[in-house]
Amino acid sequence: MRVQYDVMVQEFTRVLKKRGFNHEDAENAAVIFAQNSLAGVFSHGLNRFPRVVSYLEKGEIDPNAKATCEMQMGAIERWDGHRGFGPLNAKKAMDRACELAKEYGVGCVALGNNNHWMRGGTYGWLAADHGCYWIFSARSTGFRQWPLSSWWRAVSAGEIPCSGRSGLPHQKS
Repeated sequence: MRVQYDVMVQEFTRVLKKRGFNHEDAENAAVIFAQNSLAGVFSHGLNRFPRVVSYLEKGEIDPNAKATCEMQMGAIERWDGHRGFGPLNAKKAMDRACELAKEYGVGCVALGNNNHWMRGGTYGWLAADHGCYWIFSARSTGFRQWPLSSWWRAVSAGEIPCSGRSGLPHQKS
């Protein structure tokens, strides 16, 4: 079954608004889901959507929460996602990492207390759109079993988007 991109965005937006998102956030989140499906990553697009809806219904995701900066140290910042929708918080963190990179030559934003970011490629493209490149690290089950996991948690407290300036022009194909 094929679902047109515009129809996916409209339906995702409609459902997310009914689950507490404001219109702008619902539309931005819907675009992320639809773009993931359009890119062929269905596990983080249309197929992921029912799970996210269930998390919203259970209160595991707060649709009104916005990531905030908790600590700044030059080119490095630590942010709290406040259990908000992962991709919107991650986009905000990536935008900030790119701002820092343009100011310092490198930018690093650690984002914790957040739910799943979904497709990592979203943020690689976002960095490229800012004229930056992206280095990504995530704390996941595999990392928790890493011998330095207690150090890692203390330093990162979650996913870390880092960005640096790119001298190369970027064009989406």
